[in-house]
Amino acid sequence: MFEIVENGCGVICAISLMVPGDLSERWCYKPADQFKSFARIRRQIEAIALIKIRITLMIGPTC
Repeated sequence: MFEIVENGCGVICAISLMVPGDLSERWCYKPADQFKSFARIRRQIEAIALIKIRITLMIGPTC
């Protein structure tokens, strides 16, 4: 889980353990490997989350 704040609106985000494998095409099953995989694609995940937050704010903020 992680939090992104946009225009004063904080949103808690969570991703599936499958996402790092989908984005990096490296499937990891050990927790340490999953963490490394997440660290490699963290910027991509944050960018996707920020886009979703901006779309949500355009539709109507909930905070």
